[in-house]
Formats: sequence, structure tokens, C-alpha cells
Amino acid sequence: MLKILKEMIKKNEKSSSETQTNEIKQTMNLISGALMVEVMAADHDFNFQEELKLKEILLNRFEIPEHEIKNISNQMKKRADDATSLYEYTSLINENFNPTEKLELVRNLWEIAFADNVLDRYEDSVIRRVCELTYVSHSDFIKTKLETKNNRK
Repeated sequence: MLKILKEMIKKNEKSSSETQTNEIKQTMNLISGALMVEVMAADHDFNFQEELKLKEILLNRFEIPEHEIKNISNQMKKRADDATSLYEYTSLINENFNPTEKLELVRNLWEIAFADNVLDRYEDSVIRRVCELTYVSHSDFIKTKLETKNNRK
């Protein structure tokens, strides 16, 4: 999947400015979705609440079509959660996201982690690693965690 995403970014470099911006945005949304699936997979329990929250975020905030959401989820569930893959995703985030977009990603990751009302230590660990690899400060890591926890419905 990462190979496909990198190819999309390379293709974007040859596209017109407006098309390039839209395709990069779409690619980065897919990468964000893949990281959310990594959080879901961290505790080895893909539960219904997390799946619903992922679908809600990807449909409503990222406007990713439902068939692509299923594709992302299925591909990411098949692969192991390892630091190298997180680095590859987060390096693309560092190249394409500003600090505000990075914080929004972290908030989305916390929403996935809290969706089932249980924060697993492995989910926390994945989010912590994403923050470290994207240079989101520890204070922002804690702040977004507490805000998300306190704002849950």
C-alpha cells in the first residue's frame, strides 16, 4: 500500500497545480486513515465502535469514499504493526502537513483509541510514536489526549 501512495505522490509532481493539490490531499487523507487503522490494530481487537468511528472520520472529515475506506482497513489489518511502516507514513506527513494538520491527525487517532471506551496501552504507544515521528510535542500529545477523552459523547 505504501508503494501505491508513493507512486501517487510522484504522479502528483507531474500534474497541474490544482490537480496536484487535490491528489496530495487525497493521498495524505489515505495515509491518515492508515495510521488510524494502526491504532485500531494495536490492541489486536478490531471492534465495532472503532470501526464506526474510523468510518465516520474518513467519510465526514476526509471525504474518502466508502469503498476506499474498506480497502484501507482490509490492507492495513493484514500487515504487522512495526515502527518502520510508521516511519514511512510519518515521513510523508512531515513533508506535507503543517503543525495544525498534525494536531488534527493526533486528535483523530485519540478518537479512534477512545471509541470503545477503553484506552489500551498499545493504542497509546502507537499514538505516542506517531507524535514523536511527526515532531508533535509531548505537551500537545497529552493535551489532545485529555481533550478527546473529556469531549467524548
